[in-house]
This record gives sequence, structure tokens and C-alpha cells, in this order.
Amino acid sequence: MFRRRYVWMIVLFLCVLAVPVAAQSDPPLLILASGDLWAWDETTHVLRPLTTGGSHFTPVLSPDGGRVAYTAYPDIVVDALQRVGGIGGGPLPKDIWVLDMPDGVNFHVAQQPADASFFMEGVPDRAMIRSRPAWSPDGTWLAWTEALYPEWIPQLTLYNFQTGDIRTIVTGLPQQGGVPDVLNVLWAEAGLVLQSTAYEPETSTWQNTFLVYDVIGTLLREIPLGASTERFMVYDTLVNVAGQEMIGVLYNTGDWDMFDLQTGGGRPASTPELYNTAAPDSLLTVRFLAGAGSEMDQAWLVNAAGATVSDPINLGYTGLDYITLSPDGGAAAYTAFNPESKVFDPNITVWRNGQTTTVILPDDAFIGGFLWGQTGWRITYSEVEGVPAGFSCPGTLPPTLTVGDKGQVIPGSGPNNLRVEASTRGAWVGSIPENGIFTVTAGPVCGDGLVWWLVDYNGQSGWTAESQGDTYFLQPVH
Repeated sequence: MFRRRYVWMIVLFLCVLAVPVAAQSDPPLLILASGDLWAWDETTHVLRPLTTGGSHFTPVLSPDGGRVAYTAYPDIVVDALQRVGGIGGGPLPKDIWVLDMPDGVNFHVAQQPADASFFMEGVPDRAMIRSRPAWSPDGTWLAWTEALYPEWIPQLTLYNFQTGDIRTIVTGLPQQGGVPDVLNVLWAEAGLVLQSTAYEPETSTWQNTFLVYDVIGTLLREIPLGASTERFMVYDTLVNVAGQEMIGVLYNTGDWDMFDLQTGGGRPASTPELYNTAAPDSLLTVRFLAGAGSEMDQAWLVNAAGATVSDPINLGYTGLDYITLSPDGGAAAYTAFNPESKVFDPNITVWRNGQTTTVILPDDAFIGGFLWGQTGWRITYSEVEGVPAGFSCPGTLPPTLTVGDKGQVIPGSGPNNLRVEASTRGAWVGSIPENGIFTVTAGPVCGDGLVWWLVDYNGQSGWTAESQGDTYFLQPVH
């Protein structure tokens, strides 16, 4: 997504220091506040620091919940900030650390070059700028992008926890539009997904493209988003859509699109929900109503039966990182947005069984996010608008059409047959040409490995197939 990061003023950092913590029976709530990591124990309500110095960022929980990877300023940046008081103009050099939760041990994964220097009088700058790390689905690798400053040649790098090896698998990644920066990384089962941004001066728009690589650095596909002056991407994440992993994109308009990692095709979608990946049928999920423009995002806690169990939680605008679920799926932690003061609450609320507890942070601490259980985003068939609960069609893409709405045959896919029944053996009664628009009257039905809808096209009624395998033939018209 298009993000501009500026570091305008940071005051007197201490040396980066990891403070070991005692092992706990229940995973703590991990909080990033004013550049440091804290752990809060739900049983004892004890809040303890994991780091000091105010120079730690972007914590990411491992798939098994046992480790946290994060970025931190190296000593050369801490020293530079102490000397000059503030540095602006783009991202600063960072190292990558990993905190092992059971024993509280911090260890370096990626450091600065041996001859690194930064803002030293008479010495040329030489330092590595790195992105937020991303865990592999099995938790045995980390990935990030990095660029040596000031040469600025972005590359994709992996770290193997079993061997300790670091390898660069892609060099010469695209230069980013706007303030120079490294590329964000998501690690899906289908490959490593990098989000690239370029400026199109002819149209005065920003072109966002997802680049999908395999683990040896082969570019598998490029997935461009349509450039527009009316809407732009504000959030992207991996989403489980009825069992298939896709890239979910939230726009400033409040709309979501889902992009198929195998084909690159994109479709409008309902807002996904946040759930506990370790306990997908657990007590709580988080449902969202995405805001648009000046409207704020809101969230509700929903139990396993689908009933709302909390009042609406204000999350500001694109505040989706300010709510999470506990490891057992029975509690939620969030920081609410105050619409009157236009700021987030200074503390964190923990909800369990209808009761709330306030996690009080040190004075003047600024909450930058928090982690607790292993969470993910999903859309189930029962949540796809217009699709009956429990509908399943193994081996197909999730339905996107809605009874009563319009649909269209996708350009380039050829005409779509109309049949008297939802089967390839049904008698042919006509066809819908490419770009043809029809009205959906019933469905969906699963038959012969396809998803079928009953439609009306220019007065002709018949069953037509929406998708087969990983290919859509039809799309909704909004």
C-alpha cells in the first residue's frame, strides 16, 4: 500500500538492551509502546518490559506463537540520534531481532555491515535499511527486504532458523515511488508476496503491484491493482477465502477486493473477519465495518454462534491493527478510538466473558500495536454475501455473485453457456457473450466441479457456471 514514513524527531535513545523475562504458563499480551516491547500477564495483571531504549518496531508473531521477530535501530542510529536529535527524509537503518518467548532470550538475526557508519562527520554513510520481517507458514524461515544505503538496491533476503544461514534470493527489486523505501513482505503458502508502488505521472496516480516469488527467487506472477484517482489502498493482508489463501486489499472507500495468488484475478468481497488460527472454531471472532473517507472503522466481538457479545468498538480510520484475540480464543484486547478527542485511548482494554480489564501503560506511552494469539483473516462461504450458510463446492473458487444483483461474463473468457440444469450434461439453451450482463435469480449450486447460478439474460433463463478450478468466468457488477 502507499505509505509515506517520515521520522521527524526522536529524542535521546538509550542503548538497545533486551531484558530476559521469566517463562510463563500462559502466553502474555505483547505490547509495542513508545518503541519498546512489554508483556502483560492476564492472570497476575503484571506488566513488565522486554526491551528498553525506545528503538524497537514492527513485532510479528511466529505461526506457533512461540517467537516474536521485530526490527530495531542499531547502535550507529542510536548514536546518530543522540548527536543530532532528529533525522528526517525516509526510513532509518534497522537490524532484525527475534525474541524466544518461553525462555525470554533475544538474539540477532540480521545486523549491520562490519564497516557500517551513519551520520558520522567525515565518514561516508553505509548502512542497511530493512522492512518488517515475515514468517514462513511453517515458522522455520524469516523474510524481509533490505537496501544498502546510499546505493539503494532493494533485495529480498531469507533467514533459516535451523541452519542460521542468510541468503539473498532476489536483487534489483523495483525502486519505490515517493520517499525511497523497502518493500513490504507477506509469506503465503503460494509464495512470497511483495507490495510494490510506482507513480504514474501521466495519470497522476499510484500504481500498486503485488509481486509473487517462490523461495528460490523466481518471479511467479505480477498482480497489478487498477490505478485510480478516486480510491487507493490503505491496508493489505492475507485472507483465507473459503479455504483458499488470497490477498485482501482494503481501500480508502471502505471496499475490499480479494486477489487470487494463483491466477492474479481480483474480485470485490465482503469485509473479512479476524479469527484465531490455532482455534478456528473458538469462542470469539472480530467482525468489522470498514469506514470510508472521514468515517471510522468499527468492530464487534462475535461468539461461536454468530451472536454479537460486545458494544461497537471504535477503531479510528484503518485501525485494524489495534485489536487482537487471545491464544485460547476466549478474550480480546483492543485500544478504542475516541471520536471526540480524535485520538486512541492511552491504555488497552481486555475483554473476557463480558468483563473488561484495563492494561495501564507507563505515562506518556504511545501504543504502536500489540500481539497475543495467532490470528488471521477469513471469509467463509456463510459470510459471502448471498451464499447460503454451509454451501461448499470442493476444488472451486468462492462464489462472488448475489441473487437479485447483476453479473457479467469476464472479458477475454469467451461466451458462457446457458443450460436447463446445473450440470455440463444439461441441455444447452443459449449463451451469454463476453461482457454480457445478466441478472442472478437463484443459486449457487455445485455440480460437475463447477459453481452454477440461475440467471436471466435478455429474457432467456438458464444455469451458467461462475468458476471451475482456479478460474472465474463471471464477475459481479457494482
